[in-house]
Amino acid sequence: MTQQKLPRIRLSIFYFYFIMGLIFASWASRIPDIKSSLHLNDRQLGQVLFAMPLGQLMMMVVSGYLVNKFGSRIILITAIILYAIALTLIPQANSFIQLFLILFLFGITSNMANIAVNTQAVSLEALYKRNIMSSFHGLWSMGGLTGGILGAVFAETNFSIFTHLDHYINSRS
Repeated sequence: MTQQKLPRIRLSIFYFYFIMGLIFASWASRIPDIKSSLHLNDRQLGQVLFAMPLGQLMMMVVSGYLVNKFGSRIILITAIILYAIALTLIPQANSFIQLFLILFLFGITSNMANIAVNTQAVSLEALYKRNIMSSFHGLWSMGGLTGGILGAVFAETNFSIFTHLDHYINSRS
């Protein structure tokens, strides 16, 4: 690999971190609207929010296996697409159980993307022969900040969560 390609590869990985932060914050910014639309009480909200980390945890070993078997690049591309699709399914939930299952899927796809993108970043960091990981995580935070701001604006202007999450992701395709 030539040194000239490293900045282009780094920029590509930056985009994935940014998009992952954007997707997560877009979901998180609309949690109050989801709670309200499904008439969830605090206990039910806590239970349903447990689905995402449960999906992440259950996928941990499988994600590592998939990255080793197929490579981090193909898993990252596949996972980021599935992560965005899972986001668009969230506002379509009509019940506690549907939301739980969708958030479980959201956690699975989040973990797949996370393991794959971090594998990409570690490999690139080795080629740079210096620490660059914090810059990638900084871009995830910038994506999160952007998604949070957009979510707040959409919520304040009474954009329905379906319009926000579905239109927002589809306009990026």
